[in-house]
Amino acid sequence: MFIQDLRYAFRGLARRPGFTAIAVITLSLGIGATTAILSVVQAVLLRPLEYDRADRIVKVVGWERDERQIDNLSPADFLDFQRDATFARMGANGFVGLATIGGGTGEAERVGSVQVTDGFFDTLRVRPQLGRLFLAADDQPGAARVVVISDGLWRRRYGADPTIVGGSITFNAVPVTVAGVLPADFRHIEINPDRPADVFSTFRFDPASANRGGHFIRGIARLKDGVTIDQSRAEMDTIAAGLAQQYPVSNINQGVRVDPLLDSMVGGSRRHDLRRGLCRAGDGGLTGVDRPRSNRLRSRTNPCNPCNRWMIYLTGAVTRPPM
Repeated sequence: MFIQDLRYAFRGLARRPGFTAIAVITLSLGIGATTAILSVVQAVLLRPLEYDRADRIVKVVGWERDERQIDNLSPADFLDFQRDATFARMGANGFVGLATIGGGTGEAERVGSVQVTDGFFDTLRVRPQLGRLFLAADDQPGAARVVVISDGLWRRRYGADPTIVGGSITFNAVPVTVAGVLPADFRHIEINPDRPADVFSTFRFDPASANRGGHFIRGIARLKDGVTIDQSRAEMDTIAAGLAQQYPVSNINQGVRVDPLLDSMVGGSRRHDLRRGLCRAGDGGLTGVDRPRSNRLRSRTNPCNPCNRWMIYLTGAVTRPPM
């Protein structure tokens, strides 16, 4: 029965080559568009994080109690959290800004630049492909200026020259030493669509004079084995409450939020909504584009005919193959 219906369907398609071509092109466009959308979103948002045991990494940010909205951390608050919390490791990063890089081939260029603390890459358990990443000594006030560069910048500007490690380049017109090169698959935890993060440098905060009123950094931390995120949240809430009592002027109504890193990158509930939406969009990419074509098929011939039943199925208007 199946073979007989299939033969009948193909004979029907051969009798209407123009109409068949339009149906096939429409179906191809629907599949192509859906595949492209899903591929991009999967690569950018839904794929698992590459970091080792990424499910143990959390994002630590401020929380405005009055406004009930997420805020950045101040350097002083971050240093207190880092000192008092029982995380396995903790680090912080700033925004993806712009810096002017010189050295290598060509004229100086503007690239994406991020300031981090020495614990940033250790928390993610990132390993360099060349050289080293930041040490505690690199993040001290008055320390010699060092940078870590991305694989893309290393290949594009410096021709993948391994001798760049330990060498000097200019960073905002200041000579700095290249400590290391990040692995090719490294993905920064904050994506700026206008510019990738190509150069990383250290904050070099001074604990004795760190800013407590300015909020411009965000923390990341790795949970200790056996510690749940709820336990970590309770501990951080206690520390934040103590800071509010100790510094009532700057920390009044200042709380803290601890969320899984992936949820903070995409949005916890929104990530699940996005998955459902994409599935519906993927289905719509076929049925929405091709349903008019399948409706036309219904009007052209009797839908009970095997040819029409198979064409309706192939164009996505129905999900169950004819039997």
